[in-house]
Amino acid sequence: MARTTKPFTKVRTSLSFGSYPEVSIANARSKRKSARELLARDIDPKEHRDENDLKKEREHANTLEHIAAQWLEVKKTNVSTDRANDTWRSLELHIFPSLGKLPIHKVSAVKSIDTIKPIAAKR
Repeated sequence: MARTTKPFTKVRTSLSFGSYPEVSIANARSKRKSARELLARDIDPKEHRDENDLKKEREHANTLEHIAAQWLEVKKTNVSTDRANDTWRSLELHIFPSLGKLPIHKVSAVKSIDTIKPIAAKR
């Protein structure tokens, strides 16, 4: 735990890096050093950590399945309900089992091609 002073309000706070068995002393010292470097640049280490955690959470919440659902909502305005349902069912059967739960930023061309090859071979 490090005692810090917020850059602009000058309020003293404590910043925890985790408990001992999970975080080694060397790792905690490294985190303290990083926090002090942030403070030297007038960045609150706790706010910085919280912003990074929120950013990572958002990135991982944007799965291929989630993006496809948003896309289908837009697509439904241009196609019939049956066509939209057929498209969604095809995605559920062929794409989502292997790629659906992946964050969109982790879907690579290689993974996509490997998923689509068996579908193309059937036709």
